[in-house]
Amino acid sequence: MKHKYLFLLVVLAASPTYGKPKEKTYQGSCDRVWAAVKKAVAPPHYNYAQLDDSQKKGIVSTGNTFSGKRYLDITLTGGGDTCTVAIGGNFSGVTHNDKGDLFARIDEAMTETTSAVSPAKTPEAERPQTKENHEAGTETGTGTIVVSAVPDGAEVYVDGNLVGGVPATLKLAPGKHTIRVALSGYKDWSRELSVLASSEAKLTATLEKQN
Repeated sequence: MKHKYLFLLVVLAASPTYGKPKEKTYQGSCDRVWAAVKKAVAPPHYNYAQLDDSQKKGIVSTGNTFSGKRYLDITLTGGGDTCTVAIGGNFSGVTHNDKGDLFARIDEAMTETTSAVSPAKTPEAERPQTKENHEAGTETGTGTIVVSAVPDGAEVYVDGNLVGGVPATLKLAPGKHTIRVALSGYKDWSRELSVLASSEAKLTATLEKQN
């Protein structure tokens, strides 16, 4: 009889159940949060991920035959400077905290994204790497790129890192760089260019609405 109860407990622990979706609101655009989500669901933590960049939705799976294969659905909503992530789907609530684990990985990816574009030491103090700092930059040997966009309100990324909103005056080291302009509801605009020392150039991104 004890063996039967033990077997039943193992089956219950491995059987997926449906849980109410959990939500969390992040400070930042949904483009930035979606980039963090994509980083968070990369292997080896999840063995399957189907992501829709245009709608910012996706499905990931975790677990195995013994622990039970569990699926989570991810949906992003919001606009401006805030974005809400909702995670729902099947999970094993007895032995796993799949939603909490995924939120923790998104938090970590968001922190890494912030670190990539902030605190750069200067002789005066330590200040974040923002659009204003690019405008104030007078580094010898850098090239100047002025980025604007239509419509206004878009964000500018340099080599995958968020540097601020448009209009932006960028001071870039000589070499190849990728400039991307993103705005919720519009297709991303990007250009790869070679920057020369002491050169100046202007870029105007005309964004197309998503279908």
